[in-house]
Amino acid sequence: MFKNLIERKLTPMVARNKCRQDLRENFKELVDEYNLGACSAEEFFNKLKEFIGTLGDEASRTVREGLTEEEMAIFDLTHDLVCIGDYILS
Repeated sequence: MFKNLIERKLTPMVARNKCRQDLRENFKELVDEYNLGACSAEEFFNKLKEFIGTLGDEASRTVREGLTEEEMAIFDLTHDLVCIGDYILS
């Protein structure tokens, strides 16, 4: 049940900004870890609350930065390229 709720929030976020793909991966790892029994239900719940907080922060980032979703996606793409470029040049 919770998985569907989070997926409904996560899917459009990733569709609007491909740089958010790491959120999808983090969620998948969290669920996989729980399904494999690598953490208790309480640990999973705490990690899930933290993840939901991260989703909320990401969802409000465009407002905080004063950008549209499209502008934020372009910013994220160019920021990643600059970081990669800096790494390669070092």
